[in-house]
Formats: sequence, structure tokens, C-alpha cells
Amino acid sequence: MKQYLQHPEEYFNHSMNNNIKLEETFTWSSLKRKNINISKELFSERNGKQVFLISSEAAALDIIFSYYRECGYLKDKNAEIWVPERIGFRFYNTLQKKCFPSIVQSDVTKGIIVYHHYGYPQNMDKIISKARDNNWFIIEDCAHALMSYYNGKRVGFLGDVGIFDFSTFFPSLMGGAIVTDNNEMGEYIKDKLENDKTWGKNFFLIIKLFYEKSRNQNVK
Repeated sequence: MKQYLQHPEEYFNHSMNNNIKLEETFTWSSLKRKNINISKELFSERNGKQVFLISSEAAALDIIFSYYRECGYLKDKNAEIWVPERIGFRFYNTLQKKCFPSIVQSDVTKGIIVYHHYGYPQNMDKIISKARDNNWFIIEDCAHALMSYYNGKRVGFLGDVGIFDFSTFFPSLMGGAIVTDNNEMGEYIKDKLENDKTWGKNFFLIIKLFYEKSRNQNVK
């Protein structure tokens, strides 16, 4: 018999408390500093994690779940992933190509996506404990949490994988990043990025460059 629980975004109280530290994020005003070096300025504190720049958050999701499918952890599209109710349409469409996104937890759940909504960290201690008890992988969605901390540790670095979205905060040709300490996944991502030399990717980057230039004339 399946057991259903509410997703931790609603189940665990994530209101501001002494365990949560929000630091300055990179916003449009930060563009006064020219030529932001994403790797150096945003990921100087890697703590043994590998960081991969990628074109978008959706692309990051696709490559991560391709890895879990190909390594056999997710058998097919029916493999359940526990997700919060408030996820975007594009986010959901990307997921359902690789797995079954469910807003309830069950005895066949294989992993969990944690959404740090508006930059406020979830209760990662409880989430990590529950995930380890059930042998789930943890993906942290940090689209809104570029520089947020939980118990002195940066979110996105606490689970198995962290996904960041730069375009939410400032013009960026490479719109996102994947952070992980899984060496096997790291090699998979590196191989995918090195061999993805398609015209479609180049076309996307050109279109994105023109889009960012239209939003801000300082973009070079």
C-alpha cells in the first residue's frame, strides 16, 4: 500500500529563522561590474564539487535525468520523482520526458527535487535525512537562490545535484550551471557538453546573445 506525504516545500516549515542566512544576490544593479566571471565570482567556494556551465536550467534538467536513466537508476518514464506543486510548465515538460513527476511521495519514489522558493532555503536537514532513509537522490533547484545559505552552507551544494539559473538575475549567455560531487555524473556531463557541437546549440546561443543585448546595451 502506498504512503503519501506532502512535499517538503509545504510539509516542512521554511519560514525565516536563525538557521537561514540570505546573502546579497547578483541583480541587475550588479551589471555595473563589467565582465562578471561566473566561475570565479559565483563558484569560488566549490567545496570539492564540480561545476559545469550550461545553456539553460531546462538543459541542465535534461542532462541530469538522462544520466539517471542511462545509469539505470531510473528504469523508464514511469519512475517517480517527488516534485513541489509550484513548478513551471517548461520545467514539468522537461521532466516528463525522462520520468514521472509526482506531487506526492510514495513507496516507489526514486528522488526528490527541492525548490528554494524566492531564495529561501528549505529545511535541508530534514529533507536530507528523509532522502537518505529512503535512498533517494536530491536535486536542488536554485533558480531563485543564487547566493543563499542554510546553516552556514550554500544551497545547491547540499544535495546530490544543484541547478542554478543565471538569467533570472543578470544577462548571461550560458544561462545555468550544474553542481555535483558525483564523479560518474561529472564525467557524463563533461562528455555530453564536449560532444554537443550541433548547429542547434550554436543557433540557440546566438539568439540568446541578441536577446540579452536587447535587454541591456552593456552586454558585449
